Amino acid sequence: MGSKGSPGEASIFRAKDGRWHGWITVGTRANGKPDRRHRTAKTRNEVVRKIRELEVRRETGTITAVNSDTVEAWFRHWITNIAARLLRPAQWTAHRQEGRLRRLAQSAEVGRRPPRAAA
Repeated sequence: MGSKGSPGEASIFRAKDGRWHGWITVGTRANGKPDRRHRTAKTRNEVVRKIRELEVRRETGTITAVNSDTVEAWFRHWITNIAARLLRPAQWTAHRQEGRLRRLAQSAEVGRRPPRAAA
């Protein structure tokens, strides 16, 4: 069994299927979690080459951030750009309304009851 590597060092291993996998931390995502990138190849040398390329890009600051859209942002994109062309008007309206209701439900506090009407 291998020893634990230094912080920021890549992890390279061979999977059961015979392919080599490499993981490397290139920074931090917007949510504060580590930004880990994965590369795979048939040989260890290929994975090492790919990981070294990521290391160079990390050190020079040319690595791009991962798309970290929220579900709401993706839904807005889908409903306006994709669904609008594919669905009939009634279906599109129903999907749009369903999305609004789900977002309202998700943003509400868990377990909160609606206020009672005055008697």
